[in-house]
Amino acid sequence: MLKTPKAQPRCVLVALDLGKAGFADSVEEMRLLASSAGANVVAQNISRRSRLEAATFIGSGKAAEIAQTVIDFEADLVLFAHALSPAQQRNLERIFNVRIVDRTALILDIFALRAQSHEGKMQVELAQLQHLSTRLVKMWSHLERQRGGIGMRGPGESQLEMDKRIIGDKIKALKERLEKLRRQRNTQRRGRNRAGVFTVSVVGYTNARCCHGVRCTGIAARHNHARPASSAQWPAGRASPVALPGVRPAGGGAATGGRPRA
Repeated sequence: MLKTPKAQPRCVLVALDLGKAGFADSVEEMRLLASSAGANVVAQNISRRSRLEAATFIGSGKAAEIAQTVIDFEADLVLFAHALSPAQQRNLERIFNVRIVDRTALILDIFALRAQSHEGKMQVELAQLQHLSTRLVKMWSHLERQRGGIGMRGPGESQLEMDKRIIGDKIKALKERLEKLRRQRNTQRRGRNRAGVFTVSVVGYTNARCCHGVRCTGIAARHNHARPASSAQWPAGRASPVALPGVRPAGGGAATGGRPRA
């Protein structure tokens, strides 16, 4: 049986240096992500390999070493600073006897915590379900059937099929709802284009988006170093109090700092 995580789980952070540039920054970012998710990193294991091990990602010897670290520090989770395949995750959970969270699952979990808009929550839920759907195999191994044939189908197979069907139906429903929202967005966008409304899209980490939001709205926003966090601290659609070069204000005339348009 896997341990049930506590309110603030004790975690062991695992990172594998494959000789790629930016490895140290990647490990530090993973620590920040873990902190953002509310995890307490009590130990870390950083090793170097020339190539990945297909079954366990880190190799059987290193896996045994980390399993002992989990016991020594009474850890509830093992965080991997990499994306694991479903088979690798299952194999490592058997060895560690605790839950494994890879980089992808951790980021999705943080997005689920930070998502505020209805559409954002649906997008995160869809991504989580799609990620989970590839990891259902053998999650119910304690209920698997022992022999095949008619009349010998055990509860493990039926439960697995039921989980797959429920997740599949949920994914389909979310995609339909998101498609409906996408059509509504397109209708609203066409209306803005016809009205000549000037729009700006800001892409980047939270603090980058917040800094631009402060400049464009004049509203102070709380800078949050947790990654990734929501940029909903500043409102969208508010008229900008700063001059954007070459952009004509909504009220007519030339924008301050830009050249008048003919």
